[in-house]
Amino acid sequence: MKLSWSSYGTTVGVTPRSGWAITPFSNWWAEYKLWVSAQYEGNKFYNQLRCHVDIAPFKSPWNLDAWRPDVSYSNVLAAACNP
Repeated sequence: MKLSWSSYGTTVGVTPRSGWAITPFSNWWAEYKLWVSAQYEGNKFYNQLRCHVDIAPFKSPWNLDAWRPDVSYSNVLAAACNP
């Protein structure tokens, strides 16, 4: 995990590791939480990570943006992971 900052706010960069295709999402989320502070564990981060795992598995890094709104997973999907 790598934190970066811009005028918008903080971004958590997540680099997928090998074996992602056979890793259940619950394992992704558990590992993510090991590496970030609690302020980056909310629902909006969960939904962004889940979206990247589901529809952008070959993108790297996966950028989880703190300034994105906390919306439903279906809205995150509809916005291609960037609501």
